Amino acid sequence: MSTSSFWSGPVRGGAPSAAQSASSAGLTAAGNLFDKAVGALAQGDEDKARRLAAQAADRPFDDHEGIWPGPWAAHFALFQLVTNEIEEWPEGDHTWIDALEDLAAGASGRQLRELRHLAAVLRQDARLLGVDEHEARQLGRLTGGADPAEQPADEVSEVERADYVLELARLVLAAENRFGSPGEPMPAPGERRRPDPGDASVRGGSPRRA
Repeated sequence: MSTSSFWSGPVRGGAPSAAQSASSAGLTAAGNLFDKAVGALAQGDEDKARRLAAQAADRPFDDHEGIWPGPWAAHFALFQLVTNEIEEWPEGDHTWIDALEDLAAGASGRQLRELRHLAAVLRQDARLLGVDEHEARQLGRLTGGADPAEQPADEVSEVERADYVLELARLVLAAENRFGSPGEPMPAPGERRRPDPGDASVRGGSPRRA
């Protein structure tokens, strides 16, 4: 099992093997189902979200990566959302940490374990992500002692996978709605706040992190 904090793709040079191609396709399919589950929750369709989460959870085991694609797609979606926000956040503005703390304060169980693990990974990769010392200290308080090398998704049993994926879909939707420019209105029911990272207006044209 890889100890990477997220799946980064199987291609390491040259054309992908058949196993790599199948792995990538399976993870992409699980990611698409997860994203649709988040969208269903945004529209208030709990039943549809639950069905989609179950379909993602039922994706067959990935022998190449040694993972269950559904839980890992959910795990990666949260990681990608938050790291994209960090990279686009204005230099010297620490309010993204406040958003993460707010999410953790309202979370419990699986969601809280994921957020603590996320904080541990962000702290570990602080230099790579442009996280400063002040932010790293705040992240340290959020970890709850979580080990960045111990993946919450790896601990999910077969009977828990569908519920786990659904819980992370709820968390990702909450994160989408919590992050954003200060003063930006909350999205209307059925809408998702998914800003284009390349749109300077999202951050008022503020300088990005290096």
